[in-house]
Amino acid sequence: MSFITLNDQNVVVAIRNGKEILDGEIKSEVGEVGQIMQTDGTFVTPKKPPTVTKPSLEEQMMQLQQDNLILMDALAMTFEEVMMLRAEIGGIV
Repeated sequence: MSFITLNDQNVVVAIRNGKEILDGEIKSEVGEVGQIMQTDGTFVTPKKPPTVTKPSLEEQMMQLQQDNLILMDALAMTFEEVMMLRAEIGGIV
């Protein structure tokens, strides 16, 4: 016979095979460690929370390099615009 132990959230925390039930156990041939026992006696496996992967240091460095290139390009374009405006203003005066 199989006996299970539940925690206070009805999650199966232990399974034991034996001849007699012990304190805190429930006789059950179903239910796996980690499953939740429903009020109707059935068991469900809880969904695992999504795993959030943190970018590696190398990936972070590559992203910083890409960001820097974008910023440098924008700065160069701004500088060119300023120089063209100065030339236009200088030609008018």
